[in-house]
Amino acid sequence: MEQNQEFWKFAIMLERFCSYQERCELDVNTKMTKLNVPDDLHIALLDHLKEQNMLNKLRYAISFVNGKFKYKKWGKIKIYSALAQKRLDRRSIEKALMEIDDEEYKQTLIELMDSKSEEIGGIEKDKDKKRLINYLLQKGYESNLIWGALREKERNRG
Repeated sequence: MEQNQEFWKFAIMLERFCSYQERCELDVNTKMTKLNVPDDLHIALLDHLKEQNMLNKLRYAISFVNGKFKYKKWGKIKIYSALAQKRLDRRSIEKALMEIDDEEYKQTLIELMDSKSEEIGGIEKDKDKKRLINYLLQKGYESNLIWGALREKERNRG
């Protein structure tokens, strides 16, 4: 009987934790460790959260992708890497990345390119171009898209 009470005590805490924002299993496992949940309750609690639809890999991945792309302007490579670090499966990550509109993605890349070019005072010098490319690569954009956007920018300029 005592274990049942303990289960529900932790279940309520974790439900509250998951209702605040989307969470992945790694987040919940980390929280369970901080709460000192006994190891024998971990799987049952995870199953409970899934049954209550409080824990959903795909929903988490889509939410993560939308947030990182729209607000932090991360590229797909950086988003993929961050989700992989959260131990999400490849299928869920790829499905979530498909939610990003291709035109909006390219437009965001161009906007980032324009603002960074302005910040560094243009990209006439090779070192400035290299700096811009490194910035966009760090943001997680694909090199072929970066080079294509750069060529387009140079065509329009010259």
